Amino acid sequence: MLLVDDDNLVRHAVARLLRANGFRVLEAGDGLQALEVDAASGPPDLLVSDIVMPKMGGLELAAAIDKRHPGLPVLFISGFAPEEALRDRLNRPATSFIGKPFTAAEFAAAVRAAQPGLQPS
Repeated sequence: MLLVDDDNLVRHAVARLLRANGFRVLEAGDGLQALEVDAASGPPDLLVSDIVMPKMGGLELAAAIDKRHPGLPVLFISGFAPEEALRDRLNRPATSFIGKPFTAAEFAAAVRAAQPGLQPS
């Protein structure tokens, strides 16, 4: 999966959690870097992205990823998410949201719900 968050502590903690559960995780610190990682590695099974980030936010990233990989599931994570900005995106299939802070169990459940077929590698 592709994990995108500009907060290094959050990104590394979430990546560590995912890897400890057997998932292959690629990391990026913003949307532009995520597009570079995606281009170099091929389509992920799931995009997990913060919403508010410098350079390119999560909503813009999800739109760009949709063009490359239509229907790719997206799980947004954010401590600050303007409801109106999310409303249109959350009405799309394969899009979900979990607010920060979250527990490991809550996050694991959100990942399973966002991509039910996703299995550890």
